[in-house]
Amino acid sequence: MAAVEREAARRGLRLGLDVTDSRLRAMAFYERAGWRRVASTRMDWPDTDGRPALLHYYLR
Repeated sequence: MAAVEREAARRGLRLGLDVTDSRLRAMAFYERAGWRRVASTRMDWPDTDGRPALLHYYLR
């Protein structure tokens, strides 16, 4: 991830990602790495539990 962040900075790009609510360990990893959750929204497709997915958006 550090290499991607360096390359994005070199190119003047801002990184973003999205992750569903069922991926708690991934969300914790991104937050520890300095990513900031900026929005969340319900999707019209099911998550692993069968309910509409809750998608979280992160920026670096």
